[in-house]
Amino acid sequence: MYAVPEGVTTVGPDAFRMAKALKEILFPDSVKTIHSGAFWDCRRLTFRANADSYVEEYAWTNEINFETIG
Repeated sequence: MYAVPEGVTTVGPDAFRMAKALKEILFPDSVKTIHSGAFWDCRRLTFRANADSYVEEYAWTNEINFETIG
């Protein structure tokens, strides 16, 4: 699992491109933007974040597994 540091607001394009071994990412509430292609070819990925967050909306919109934390 990778934890995005608190205070990070944007996940840039290609940030995790082809990180096929990555299975879980924990996001803080500070993340408000995830660029297209940030998770290209990450096949078994699960996002973990607070409910009703930007990350939850992004995950559902992009058909990425999502788990609520807290």
